Amino acid sequence: MLTFRKEDFGFNHIIWLFSGRRGIHAWICDRRAREMSNEVRGSVSEYLRLVSVRISNNKPLKYLGK
Repeated sequence: MLTFRKEDFGFNHIIWLFSGRRGIHAWICDRRAREMSNEVRGSVSEYLRLVSVRISNNKPLKYLGK
């Protein structure tokens, strides 16, 4: 998950937080990230979810829809 910040999106300033109830959250503090629309932010989040699924089961992604 750490490589996405630079390699995939170019993010540099990230704070990782654990909320306890809802798990781990990444707060991206780069200006470009803060100015993203909700739609773009949602797309980044969906991309990261797909990447984490790929990493956890080590199988190629075949399904990219909801």
